[in-house]
Amino acid sequence: MTFLEKWFEEVWNKRREDAIDEMALPEAKTYGLAHVDGSQVSGREAFKDFHRQFCSSFTDIHVEVTHSLSEGDLTMARCVVSGVHSGDGLGIPPTGRKVELSGMCLARIENEKLAEAWNNFDLEALYRQLQ
Repeated sequence: MTFLEKWFEEVWNKRREDAIDEMALPEAKTYGLAHVDGSQVSGREAFKDFHRQFCSSFTDIHVEVTHSLSEGDLTMARCVVSGVHSGDGLGIPPTGRKVELSGMCLARIENEKLAEAWNNFDLEALYRQLQ
């Protein structure tokens, strides 16, 4: 199991916020993720806020890693994310709709913890499904 396969399983599928502390450096940098107010998610505490917002918006979040590879200190995963929009954590009233989006993440690991992650998820598709 690659680092990112474990990350998506523990942090998202099991909704373990404490896994963020276990698996990410305090100053971990993330790119391609933003809070509802548009500010960039950077650092472990900011990621925990992002995680809470997303989890409060969608029940039954499931991340399926369809492809993954690792080389040296880099690991990447292609994912399909699904869930039911049941809360207003994204600033949108709950629609009850099932959503699905795909994306990729490339991460740099340092001392067996997430140091940097570049995310490219199809958030436009997500928002289209909520309209």
